[in-house]
Amino acid sequence: MKNTFSGKSLLRLSATAVACSLLAACGGSSSNSDSGYDGETVTIRLMETTDLHANMRSFNYFTGAEDASYGFSRTALVIEKAREEQPNNFLVDNGDLIQGSPFGDYVAKQLGTGWLGQGNTHPIYRAMNQVGYDAANMGNHEFNFGLEFLDESIKGAEFPYVSANVFHFPDAEVDQDGNCLTAIEDHYNGNYAEFFENETPYYAPFTLVEKTFISSEGREIDVTVGVIGFVPPQIMGWDKSHLECQVQVADMVKAAEYYVPKMIEAGAEIVVAVPHSGLSDTGALPDYDYDYEENASGLLAQVQGIDALMFGHDHVDFPSAAFSDLPGANVKRGTLYGVPTVMPGFWGNKLGVIDLTYKVLAKEQHEDMRKGVITDLLSAKVKLMDIDATEGEHNEDPRIVAEVADEHEGTVEYMATEIGESDQPIYSFFSLAGPDLSVQLVNETQLWRGEQLRADGMFGDDNHLPMLAVAAPFRGGRNGVSDFTYVPAGPITLSNVADLYIYPNTLQVVKMTGAQVVEWLEMSAGMFNTIEDTNKEQALDNPDFQTFNFDVFFGIKYEIDISAAPRYEYDNAEPINPDSKRIVNVTYQGEPLDLAQEFLIVTNNYRASGGGSFPGVGAEVIVYEDPEETRNHIQSYLEFLGEEAQAGDGIIRFELQHDNWALTLGDTGYAPADVRLTSSPIALQYEAEHPQITPLNQKDEDGYELFNVHF
Repeated sequence: MKNTFSGKSLLRLSATAVACSLLAACGGSSSNSDSGYDGETVTIRLMETTDLHANMRSFNYFTGAEDASYGFSRTALVIEKAREEQPNNFLVDNGDLIQGSPFGDYVAKQLGTGWLGQGNTHPIYRAMNQVGYDAANMGNHEFNFGLEFLDESIKGAEFPYVSANVFHFPDAEVDQDGNCLTAIEDHYNGNYAEFFENETPYYAPFTLVEKTFISSEGREIDVTVGVIGFVPPQIMGWDKSHLECQVQVADMVKAAEYYVPKMIEAGAEIVVAVPHSGLSDTGALPDYDYDYEENASGLLAQVQGIDALMFGHDHVDFPSAAFSDLPGANVKRGTLYGVPTVMPGFWGNKLGVIDLTYKVLAKEQHEDMRKGVITDLLSAKVKLMDIDATEGEHNEDPRIVAEVADEHEGTVEYMATEIGESDQPIYSFFSLAGPDLSVQLVNETQLWRGEQLRADGMFGDDNHLPMLAVAAPFRGGRNGVSDFTYVPAGPITLSNVADLYIYPNTLQVVKMTGAQVVEWLEMSAGMFNTIEDTNKEQALDNPDFQTFNFDVFFGIKYEIDISAAPRYEYDNAEPINPDSKRIVNVTYQGEPLDLAQEFLIVTNNYRASGGGSFPGVGAEVIVYEDPEETRNHIQSYLEFLGEEAQAGDGIIRFELQHDNWALTLGDTGYAPADVRLTSSPIALQYEAEHPQITPLNQKDEDGYELFNVHF
């Protein structure tokens, strides 16, 4: 196998053949090249993993027990099965690989860049090298630990990495304290024609991989597969502390339009786009105004020259019924705008597969050729392959288990470190139905840290302003029934800290008015469906609205009237129902909230930089950026509480603020009988503590326990 960034031009489909191949993929007629075709074909299987998030083993480090529903050690067995089915194959990873579980944190924080620099290979790459990848793309979470750690990590990958929209920033100006003085938008001002010609990619924008495949006639054929990758431009805000003045980013679609023709010119016979970007209704490509869309996969599918799309970031499946009504999507055929497309879930629970079958030139036309012999696409078949979720290490690939064994045991031991003891459980099972200790504890930490900063005068002229905190339930069931925060009563360990706050976010402080706080909460209230006066079954929450965007404010009290229509929808800072209000009866220190009052609000870098597109929240309102991870502050806060508890019996006692916020149906008088909330089966142990919750004592098809919510 030969990897090249450029090379001589090979045979490429004409525009007519491209159009015909898309028809063929969708069951249409073949192209006009039949005169050079005598029945020989070649099928090439493209395979994708994505959003593994450092889950190398089927192991939950928060509970210290096996979880057979995910893990690369199981995915590796599916990859081998897929290769047995089709020996002509090509494997890519789509990023969000080295961060996301305590295993990834252990390697980054306890072993670190220095350990890698001593000639050690990151265990995730040791595992992936065993499986044999052909190429990989950067995800946004790759940058969470900084560029130095990332660059040292990928040195261990025995396959090429690509990212077409991250660039060096050599002329950025930095002051004596390391603060960036150059705004990226001022640097190139959207002039992409000049930008792409003059700026230097930080990673290879694309790679050309030449592989030998076997045709239906048993003939060896060399095919050059081009892989191009993309990362959300929002990394510049999400990981500002690591990336500002270090790199600059371009729009994904603009980068594709620039580089895909160059890939074809350089010899790519098949162009595979691997964007770490989700899928939303972004419209038709000619109408796109190049505004740094985060979820641009639907737009990329419309870029001419892309033959297959393998995307990620959303943690869902494509094709699936969830996208049946999305413009451009054909979930039956597995295409976006006619392009074969796949997204295989998260944490290694699935493998994405696209089988492309091409015509091969007639024998007399390629008698002495190995390259440039595939012509029209005859068919494209897309599928998702599930892992075996049966418990037992025998269902894990022993090669992977062996490769990560030392670091796995190191993670388990490290996560067992005790930092305190509590006499009550902390969980997020009912975090959507009312105040929740798992979220409150994060908010308490943020206020505690905020007051430390105030004491040091870190807010300058704003040091006198009142302070609020805001946090969300990060583990709210997005990734299955085990994806809830659960800290039983008893010793509190480092694993519990990671359970409470799974992301390596840093703490940031923004300044906003009471009116802006209400709008922030209105966006957060989009978490809930509009509840009607009916006895029919109704779901409490909107599944398209992720729980990590359900922000809960601490320091004020308020109600959410979900009989009203949502003012905002997910990821859209413009109101969809501008006359609707869900946030009511907001008070601060017992008085109605003064909408003109300014507040300091302690949050995280993801939200402060605009993550989730909350109205009014962005870089322009940030007044302080803490370099320390919020998780470290949580650990320090718990240790502080533990030290205070030593003056008594040594037990940390938390006090849940039950009146922090509440769901209501306003003054409608509604009495809906069946408003449902899904949660973990473990939640049954604690439902008696929540008078607004009644168990139905049944599970849904995905294993979630069902509860009724009362108002």
